[in-house]
Amino acid sequence: MTKTKTARPRLYHHKTDGGAEYLCSNSVPGTDEGSFDADIIIRLDGGPEIIRNNAAPKMVAALREFMADIEAVGVKVLKDENDTNYWPDLVPTYRHAKAAIKEAGL
Repeated sequence: MTKTKTARPRLYHHKTDGGAEYLCSNSVPGTDEGSFDADIIIRLDGGPEIIRNNAAPKMVAALREFMADIEAVGVKVLKDENDTNYWPDLVPTYRHAKAAIKEAGL
């Protein structure tokens, strides 16, 4: 497998009038201030926690689409060296994806 570089999202700082601090994946337009209209919001003060990650449903949808594509071809076919769809590396990836969806209760 080839590793690909993924760009790290830029995070913008936001501090509320009450003093709570956040990192947000979107900024208020025209500024460097974090916006709550963001895919990712991480609260910093207190114990760091992810408040919202709107990207998660998109990731789950992509994972389900990947799994459906594998199931359409057939998992057994991927392991058959004589088949034109032979791609054994996808089988463990498929199994990991299926287990992750199950573990997450999705």
